[in-house]
Amino acid sequence: MIAPNVPTLEEIQSEFAAFLPELSSRLSYRFHRRNPEAKEDSIAEGIGVAWQIYRSARASGKAVTVGNVAFYAGRSVDSGRKVAGSTSTDALAEGALARKRFPEHLSLDAVGDVSGSFCMIFGDRRWRWPVLDYVAPSLDWSTFEGRCSRRDRQIIRMKKAGWLQTEIASKLGISPPAVNQRLRNLESRWQAMSTA
Repeated sequence: MIAPNVPTLEEIQSEFAAFLPELSSRLSYRFHRRNPEAKEDSIAEGIGVAWQIYRSARASGKAVTVGNVAFYAGRSVDSGRKVAGSTSTDALAEGALARKRFPEHLSLDAVGDVSGSFCMIFGDRRWRWPVLDYVAPSLDWSTFEGRCSRRDRQIIRMKKAGWLQTEIASKLGISPPAVNQRLRNLESRWQAMSTA
């Protein structure tokens, strides 16, 4: 069996840099019907996705053409996938905190970080949030909690303590979809309050 010729990272980078003009041209044509700002964003996102595809393929010793990379990068952008949050270089999406399974009832109050509590309650499973949502909770989280009903505050406390939605539902005697709906309503109210 012959081992594939695997280039170094520097060689992969220089090969990709040589691809960039044609790649940009192909992505520009693919997104030509979008408004100028959306087109620019899509091209930038496509180049990021193309880099991931190209680096992965070349690190495995595979030969890749610019047409293939542009095609799959364009499809990835069209499907709504983002480069941020899809690799181990994104600390918020794939860091140790995101991979760690919390013990059954670990309290974030001991840490004293309000934004951590906010993300624990409203964050998706990869904890992806805009920067503003890390700063804003520190400013008016207590005001928001003060406006919530007793049941909502109870759900917030349990969620901050690391309880799963099924555990919260069982404890409160309601269904898991009801807990999910309450959390979504809380998130909507939070967004309305923070943008007001």
